[in-house]
Amino acid sequence: MAATPAAADTTTMYPLHIASVAYDAASRLNTLDICLPRPVEQSAPSAVWVIYIHGGAWRDPLITSASFTPTLTHLLQHPVHSALIAGTASVNYRLSAYSTHGTHPSAPGDFARNASHPAHVSDVRAALRWLRGKYGVGVHRRFVLVGHSCGATLGAQVVFDDEEEEEGDEVGRPVALVGVAGIYDLLGLVHRHEGVPAYREFVEAAFGAEEGAWREASPVEMAGTGSPLRVVVLAHKLQGGHDELWERGVEVARAVGVALERVVT
Repeated sequence: MAATPAAADTTTMYPLHIASVAYDAASRLNTLDICLPRPVEQSAPSAVWVIYIHGGAWRDPLITSASFTPTLTHLLQHPVHSALIAGTASVNYRLSAYSTHGTHPSAPGDFARNASHPAHVSDVRAALRWLRGKYGVGVHRRFVLVGHSCGATLGAQVVFDDEEEEEGDEVGRPVALVGVAGIYDLLGLVHRHEGVPAYREFVEAAFGAEEGAWREASPVEMAGTGSPLRVVVLAHKLQGGHDELWERGVEVARAVGVALERVVT
């Protein structure tokens, strides 16, 4: 007797949100939040993944993958942009030391919160490798890489890294990079804000005290390396304060929408 076909799963509700998925065992912060607008097989072949990297000066424990939620809400509510998205992932990564944080100071022995460059970039690459293996992101599915503040820095560092990938270490290449209020010149940032010690503090926490290292890690010094991108959206001077951009999500969603409309054909 012929086998009875398995019944389709009609119990899962979409959009499907999957929180705190571990992509690497390096630390408790190596997780990502996934959203599938619909079953993966029902997305159009041209639909892309949107991968978000949060900001927070590489060290703020209160700015996490959840900061993408307002932007995601706007994207899913948009009648055109939602159809162009096959899935989204918001990436957490290890943080740099922040022993003076008002409510959640880092401890010296906390591996998850004493990271320095290039650990943050390595974590983002590890997340992309996990998504590549799990959902074919960068293989069967193209993706747009989005970052706010230092998240935009990390996205640019991943994109402009011209080192050859070893077999098994491939992360794929985004079809677009969207940077919102990004930091692309670390040395210039600190020098422009010499009267505000916090800028030097968080850059030194992430990159060390040597200014030469800041220059080498700055996307403005790396730009032009690697293969070209189809679309780059660098959003500055937007409506709202620095943190208000991700808190409201409207401007971030608009910038992502520009990239989606240009790459999904």
